[in-house]
Amino acid sequence: MTNDLKQPFQIGNLKLQRSEKPVNAFCWGVYLSGNRTDVMIRGTIIAELMLWGGKVSLVGTEGKYDACCTCTTLDLHGEAVLEMKHVRLGRPLQWMQGKPSPIIGQITVSDRSRLIGENVSLGRLVLITRGEGSMTFRGYTRSEEVKQMGGSITFQGEHQP
Repeated sequence: MTNDLKQPFQIGNLKLQRSEKPVNAFCWGVYLSGNRTDVMIRGTIIAELMLWGGKVSLVGTEGKYDACCTCTTLDLHGEAVLEMKHVRLGRPLQWMQGKPSPIIGQITVSDRSRLIGENVSLGRLVLITRGEGSMTFRGYTRSEEVKQMGGSITFQGEHQP
């Protein structure tokens, strides 16, 4: 899923591809359900990500944080698993131009869902867990304030931005 659709994107019988004219979809909304969901998303900006069961991997490039979820809405339900690596959570760094974000992103992990982040950059966020939901961040940086509410939220190995 690239923002310019240079490469076609296909899921099942749905195929998105650009025509002759350039495309600039600056971000995506992704809504997936079902325990058989198993999706990998590389290097794009997602505004909303909602998952009811199954697994999603969001992967960026080491040191670039070119995969991003702005966390306008990031919700996990049921037994969903979201694994992230080299990802920015909150407004993309390139949008900020060194200024604090006026927008607060929110991540909610409910039921028995899990969010696992490795080498993530955390922007201005509210992190909420409900039920047996859990979040784990290994190797992370914080560029802005992060508030926590609920149960299991673990941070391991903070790095300087």
